[in-house]
Amino acid sequence: MPSAITRDLTPEEARARLEEVLEVYRAAWDASASLLDHLRGRIRHSLSLVPSTRIAVVEDEQTSQLHSMLFGHAYHPSSWWPRQVQGALEAAGLADWSDDAFEVVEVATAPWARGRGFARALLEHLHATMPQTTSLLSTGPDNPARALYRRCGYVELLPNFRYEVTGSPAVVLGYRRA
Repeated sequence: MPSAITRDLTPEEARARLEEVLEVYRAAWDASASLLDHLRGRIRHSLSLVPSTRIAVVEDEQTSQLHSMLFGHAYHPSSWWPRQVQGALEAAGLADWSDDAFEVVEVATAPWARGRGFARALLEHLHATMPQTTSLLSTGPDNPARALYRRCGYVELLPNFRYEVTGSPAVVLGYRRA
């Protein structure tokens, strides 16, 4: 069985391999062209203007084929997602989770690579290397990844969250370095 490595892409590598990263996301979530365009723009914007941006990948050690990806950056209160969740965290007495946090924007594993521990490897890599003390993310209430996040040390901070803009339900989770 070919071996895989988990690593951060440099900003230059991330720009050069952006379409490969997006292909993993497209395959994982059957993402539409418009969603991919949106994510492409977010990643390009982050790589250009947000110094804490990270794109971590799991790739085949021999062929460099990407199997899994993680995109995120430091939690900043003026960004879209923090503006959505910060008030709810404060109301629940959990504002300290965002004081020194990394925001996991997206995690995806291609269908051909599932069940091999790649998403877990990405999260463990993030937790071992991030300068922040916490990591925050959200997922759908029915997403089976909730169990993965719990196995990786995340706790459900806001299990019944609803986005104000869309009304969509979500679960906000946090990881705190011991």
